Amino acid sequence: MNQLHLALILAAAAALGSCASASADQRTPADLTPATIDVTEAMGSPHPGDLAPDFTLTDQHGAPLSLSSLRGNAVVLSFVASWCPYSAAEQQHLATLPTQYQGKPVRFVIVDVQEGDAGYRKYLERVVMPMPVVHDADGKVTESFVAPGAQPGVKRRTEVPIAGHVVIDANGVIRAIHMANLNRFDAELTITRATLDRVLAEGT
Repeated sequence: MNQLHLALILAAAAALGSCASASADQRTPADLTPATIDVTEAMGSPHPGDLAPDFTLTDQHGAPLSLSSLRGNAVVLSFVASWCPYSAAEQQHLATLPTQYQGKPVRFVIVDVQEGDAGYRKYLERVVMPMPVVHDADGKVTESFVAPGAQPGVKRRTEVPIAGHVVIDANGVIRAIHMANLNRFDAELTITRATLDRVLAEGT
């Protein structure tokens, strides 16, 4: 991780209050409960209730993948970067999702955010990912999922959703945008999985 990336992560952590968090031996059970920062309508579009922006990107096997081609399934988009320690912490848990939801109408897509080929390959080589990992090399697709008011303290807008997840229903409508809370990071994806379970139970 270069110094610029480290500085950005620390700035984001400060904005979210993580630098002021209690030490591990002083934390209460509530402090240890995983949490996310969720996009609301007040933050602007896209937000839950909006149609998810369509895109076409290339996956790790060289095949193009369009979000609209997955219509009829729920979709979870996960935004990652090889340099991000939070992406690294959740990667092994992301890799288990296709097995956990085998036979259910859901697709998982990883979006590698604004990295060169070396960073993209580094992410792919760290853990075998049994789902498409598409390469958003210029960050334009990622930016299309960033509401104007989301995490205003983070200046590099493509980094707002890194280690964040978008849950989309079978009709292509965004049901939740869960962004990383660096103070109580949900590495095991408990909140995203709970949202997905609700969407699947509704049958939409």
